[in-house]
Amino acid sequence: MNKAQIKSSLTSKIKEILQEIKECKPDELVALRKGHVIPSNEKGQDLLLSPIKFVLTNREISEKYSDEFIVREFFTLYRKLLFESGSKGTIAIDDSNINTHMENLISKLLDSQEETFHFVSEVYNLEMGDDQEYRFIDSTIKILKQEDLSHLGKRDQEHGRDLIGKPAILTKVQAGEGDFAKAKERAFYNFKLSLYLLRLYFPYAKPVLKGCLTNEDQLFIGYGKRSKICYRDTVPEGNSRSYPAFLDSEKYGDLVNEGITALEKDCSISKVAKDSLYWFGLGLDEEYLSAKLVDFTLVLESVLKKKDEQTELRRAIVERGAILLFNTFEDRKNAAKELKDIYDVRSKVVHTGTTIVNENIVSTAEEYARKVTKKLITKSEEFNGDFDKFIDYLDDTKLRGPSNV
Repeated sequence: MNKAQIKSSLTSKIKEILQEIKECKPDELVALRKGHVIPSNEKGQDLLLSPIKFVLTNREISEKYSDEFIVREFFTLYRKLLFESGSKGTIAIDDSNINTHMENLISKLLDSQEETFHFVSEVYNLEMGDDQEYRFIDSTIKILKQEDLSHLGKRDQEHGRDLIGKPAILTKVQAGEGDFAKAKERAFYNFKLSLYLLRLYFPYAKPVLKGCLTNEDQLFIGYGKRSKICYRDTVPEGNSRSYPAFLDSEKYGDLVNEGITALEKDCSISKVAKDSLYWFGLGLDEEYLSAKLVDFTLVLESVLKKKDEQTELRRAIVERGAILLFNTFEDRKNAAKELKDIYDVRSKVVHTGTTIVNENIVSTAEEYARKVTKKLITKSEEFNGDFDKFIDYLDDTKLRGPSNV
């Protein structure tokens, strides 16, 4: 849909909203701040959201701007069109400049340039043995220096001063101009993937973000019902007493040899590996065993099946997983049995709501999720980043028998 078609569809939807409001009774309207009036009935509310939902279906716009930003822009438009007339219970509608308003809005959403945002966060549970910079997908981990805050305003530099000399993670992201919410969403995603990648190779460590940019910790509040005492404390995300990951030039070299730099390339294996890291990290952070198992099984599905595959999914994942991780028939046979057990329990959880009480099956699923993700990352260069070729090779290997996959 081109720009003219988008404008035509949106203008039609806005006019439908105005017509509905004209027909509203006074008790079907609700006054907001600054004299802004919107309908309170169900039909009117649905109409208000209709152009917002329409815009969010446009990938070019939704990839640049957050839902929050788009909602705010439309309600700004509504304020220009709808306001209290001065007489109690009545409403004025100014649609004389509707075409100009729509042109400006659409131009802002489609034509404006993306803006570069810088984000910094301290990392807990990470020890660094030297003063080097290390690249993890779309983020850099290093000991923070004063010059790393030079792009910030004076006030934000003051907030970030406490981070200097500590392990920190930095990233740059693109988002629609002025849309901090979208930028933060992308930065947080980059941070999470990078830390999940570390946790992939440091099974007992849990590096976590302390606070983005301004060093604002989460506010923790509790209340004792009997003692009637309110507890307030600021706590970082995660536990600072967890076993730390250790990073230096030698260890980073080991990770590079494992293939982690391939994740910076735009290829299908990199995309699948990032999806797998995401689900793997969610599984690590999840408290409930049933949910953990589902997350780890999603890792197995991400790594061991093509996107559009649907038939004999369980069998494909079991066979490919065993072939990917082991070379001998006996090892593959044992792995196939464990993968079948994992998938069978996962099916019970998803389809019957079964609650898992056996931690062993979840631990086994976590270990397989970790191993297949690491193996996929290692194999990226060999298959030139082509995920379909990677899967085809596993299937060919099944026909040939044991090999050195």
